[in-house]
Amino acid sequence: MHKYFSGLSGCPWCDTESKAGLLFFIGISETTKKTIFNIAVVWQKIMSVPSPGDAPFIDPTQFKATPKPLGFIDTIALIFCVTDFAEKQAREATLNHAEDKWKMMKQRWVREAGDGLFNDGHFTEKLKELEQLKIQYETLNVQYAQEKQKLLSANRERQLYRFLDNFFIAKHKIPNIGEVRKATLASFGIETAADIDLNKILKINGFGKSLANDLVQWRKSFEKKFIFDVSKGIDPKDLAALNRKFHRIEAQIENKLLSGPEILNQIRIDMIHKRQSLRAEVEAAAKSLAQARADMSVF
Repeated sequence: MHKYFSGLSGCPWCDTESKAGLLFFIGISETTKKTIFNIAVVWQKIMSVPSPGDAPFIDPTQFKATPKPLGFIDTIALIFCVTDFAEKQAREATLNHAEDKWKMMKQRWVREAGDGLFNDGHFTEKLKELEQLKIQYETLNVQYAQEKQKLLSANRERQLYRFLDNFFIAKHKIPNIGEVRKATLASFGIETAADIDLNKILKINGFGKSLANDLVQWRKSFEKKFIFDVSKGIDPKDLAALNRKFHRIEAQIENKLLSGPEILNQIRIDMIHKRQSLRAEVEAAAKSLAQARADMSVF
């Protein structure tokens, strides 16, 4: 609702907007909310949730391993440059197994502890999602104004169409358009000035640019006489539907942003628990690989 001096006969702002076909005052809601949603306060709470950060770096090279000593026979064999193939094959098999185990555990560590999993995504991904919602929320008024402006423009087009639809081609004299051509146009659904479209006419066999332009000029002669009735404004039903749409979007975004801090914190806690429960197993795999590599280094 616009505010204006009570001594005036009507709202000057409504009159100005109607005549200009533009919106100078933008607002999604005409009613006062019971609770005020403060995007700045909510976003501050979201950003106050500490990030779990990257998972601790774990790698086999971090662990020192002493090669498993060779048996007496193996040592003698090495002195004489003879390899104990049985021992070497056994250690190679152990190394291959350790490599496979480490590869699997490393992938699991990155997947489950590296960025923190929760029901609906990683911490970083969730934060980005909330940021996009914040941007969308802050531009809702602009989006609303654009769609309302489209309704105003569409209203003018509807009035123009209804006006032009009163002028039948069959009842008017149009240069170079005789009865046969009028019948042809009618067979293609072109019966009034409102139906005339240059591209549509050019697709009809026998109607070139010259005839099409004659019809377009005939239509324009009536367009010049058209007067837009600004008093009719936007259809109340269309405006109500638009308001409901944006109220719904606004409420959905607010609810998601309000739940953001709790969800982020749950993701962080879940990731920390994952790291604690998984770290020993990952480190064991890294140590096993370090040992297997050391054991093979003697050959």
